[in-house]
Parts: sequence; C-alpha cells; structure tokens
Amino acid sequence: MKISVAIPSYQREQVLLDTIEQVLALDTLPLEILVVDQTPIHGQNVEEGLQALAAEERIHWLRL
Repeated sequence: MKISVAIPSYQREQVLLDTIEQVLALDTLPLEILVVDQTPIHGQNVEEGLQALAAEERIHWLRL
C-alpha cells in the first residue's frame, strides 16, 4: 500500500519534529511526507533538527 502523510504546522515546533520522527518510525513508511510549515521563524535547535530531517528524500517542505 502506498500512502502520503500531510503535516500542517503553525507555531508548533516541537510537535512538528516529534510528529515527523513518529511517522519515520512506522513499520510501513509512507511514500512521501508533505510538511506545510507556516511558522515564520524557528529557534536554532528546531531549525537544525528540521534541516537534518530534510535530508530524508521522502520529506517535501512547503514553507509559507
């Protein structure tokens, strides 16, 4: 089965990181993870975590 996961986020930095990590820990990985991030500025630690996760090819970012 092929699935896509869409994760909207606004001002929920740690929740966003946790959610992406939980999706990546699933037994059956989704074909893609679409992240729609509306947070204007992330803290340095969160930004570094998001950049590390962005290396995963199945994650696609849309920053608004």
